[in-house]
Amino acid sequence: MSGTVTIEYGNIETITADCIVNAANSGLRRGSGVCGAIFAAAGEGEMAEFCRKIGHCPVGKAVATPPGRLSAKWVIHAVGPYTSRPDAPEMLRSAYVSALEIVREKECRSVAFPLISSGVFNDAPMDFETLWSCALSAVRGWQAAHPDSPVDVRFICHGRSLIAAGEKMLASLPQERDH
Repeated sequence: MSGTVTIEYGNIETITADCIVNAANSGLRRGSGVCGAIFAAAGEGEMAEFCRKIGHCPVGKAVATPPGRLSAKWVIHAVGPYTSRPDAPEMLRSAYVSALEIVREKECRSVAFPLISSGVFNDAPMDFETLWSCALSAVRGWQAAHPDSPVDVRFICHGRSLIAAGEKMLASLPQERDH
């Protein structure tokens, strides 16, 4: 396996990692929840300016900005889908993979993710198991495909039931062995 995967309770904007992932909207504007917390901690005006220069990011993709006042080296803005979209699982996996490709491109070794599309974008609503399945299959698949780029992935979440569902799913996945 190329890196670890853990699930923790916490506030993503306070986590120490090379990259912090923002659950972004396609306009890269400040939103609520994780997005609002990251903008506030990074310096709202500064983060807004970084994002304004990029302008837009399609659903299922990610872009990187400097971190502003955050301790990370980069903030990666990953745009998850509204879960009511018929292609939501594919777009969700794509957002995680796109973010991990940026982590690799920036030569980082650790990343903190929220559970993308689990907040206001979860308009269907999609159950936690499906959200975790998309997230963990994308991350584990990416790690297995990139043994030359070990990345430690931390999911930082609020909500005990959300975390319990993730831990249960993570424990049920086959464990890869180092070669």
